[in-house]
Amino acid sequence: MADASAYAAAVTFLGALALHCEPGEHRISVAIDGSAAQIRQILIDLDRPGMTVDTLSLHGTSLEDVFLSLTGHRSISGTAARGATVPADRDMEIVHV
Repeated sequence: MADASAYAAAVTFLGALALHCEPGEHRISVAIDGSAAQIRQILIDLDRPGMTVDTLSLHGTSLEDVFLSLTGHRSISGTAARGATVPADRDMEIVHV
């Protein structure tokens, strides 16, 4: 989404699925189970006037991602704390929504 109001609407619409949001970049990270059906449903749900997904990427969750989700910031060394649980198998970044 090229404008701030469309980005805010997408964040609100995604609700608890939106794990990490970067308003300046119009980037939203969403926790998913990795299934094509769930990815397709999220894209269908976001296919609304004013909500155009420009870029979509998938990646597996790393320990750094877990640390970020638990603390809200990256670790100093770039590695996450041991013993943390991963919130989802994968996450999906929706960029410039």
